[in-house]
Amino acid sequence: MVDLLAISHASVLRINRRIYCELRARGWSVEIAVPDRYTTPAGESVPEPPAPDDPPIHMLPLRGTKIRFWRFPTLTALLQKIRPRFVLLDGEPDSILAVLIGRALRRHGGKLIVQSCENLPQRFFGDLFAGRPARAARDLALRLFLALARPHIAHVLPISSDGVRLMESLGFAGCITKTPLGYDQRLFFPDEKKRAGVRQRLGLDQATVAYFGRPQPSKGIHLIVEALAGLSHVPFQFLLDSFSLYRSPYSLEIEALLQSTGVAARTVRFDATHEEMPDYMNATDIVAMPSITTPDWAEQYGRVAPEAMACGRTVIVSDSGALPEVVGDAGIVVSENNPAALRATLEKALTQPALRGDYGRRAARRAVEELSVPRQCDVLERLLRNLN
Repeated sequence: MVDLLAISHASVLRINRRIYCELRARGWSVEIAVPDRYTTPAGESVPEPPAPDDPPIHMLPLRGTKIRFWRFPTLTALLQKIRPRFVLLDGEPDSILAVLIGRALRRHGGKLIVQSCENLPQRFFGDLFAGRPARAARDLALRLFLALARPHIAHVLPISSDGVRLMESLGFAGCITKTPLGYDQRLFFPDEKKRAGVRQRLGLDQATVAYFGRPQPSKGIHLIVEALAGLSHVPFQFLLDSFSLYRSPYSLEIEALLQSTGVAARTVRFDATHEEMPDYMNATDIVAMPSITTPDWAEQYGRVAPEAMACGRTVIVSDSGALPEVVGDAGIVVSENNPAALRATLEKALTQPALRGDYGRRAARRAVEELSVPRQCDVLERLLRNLN
């Protein structure tokens, strides 16, 4: 019997296994189950090889294309073999996996914990009356999954206050704990040596604004470009991913916008793995995340924000979803979908080094104290002890 089996598609990446490595280092027996492959916006994702300090990893064949409808045909056999005291499902409570795992754990008295990133309610009647019967049918199926899974779920771990309220509305009041998505302190920290080296290599000699993340309209990259286009009188450079893995109509739109606004002349492009990202975050001065809420999405967490904060950067975010509560008073919050507000904030930050220094120090301190892997592990470890 092991203490914890984490079922986590995110853990196909080594960096997302850090929380389980930390828990294992604290004396808990931990194993991880990941899909042997699944499709992402960048293509097919397969597990990265285990690192020396990773817990044992089980690579399970996957059935299904949508995450809430995923099934692992060999999972029941694995649960019977290792008989975990706890299973942590990195998914949602309204899913087939939650139903199947919950039922399987009854055989040996194991307990199911579900980590949820969801922050918007399902809208069955809204979809039905809006003429979206396929979405309404999906939402109805998810309600059925929730009804079947709820009696077997011991606790839920939302990652935002909106998520807490949603879980309360779904009947989990009294068994909810909000948790951060911890960043890896071994990678993300202020590093002046890396900063100097990357800036020299890339030719960064002005105050630098950066965007890190995928090229999606809801992430608001176009707002950064539009805001910077109005700052021709201010010295700056714009550090931007080349998006070589994420070619899309929107990434092409950004390329055209950079050219038409003249911001392309001040833009420096880069390609990096996630492990290399701290070098580029240290090289910049300001990281902008002007996410835009849509009818179907609001920023669930924004992992870039705590990573950039941990590097001591000034972080500017919109008030979409969880971003304001993630940055707290250690970041600057602007109203979403508001290029004028973003432009004024960027101008202030670009022209006031002392302001950037103040926010950078506060950001680094908040990241370590509230948003790191050890902090996330504290939350999880306390919960496991209470559920014993």
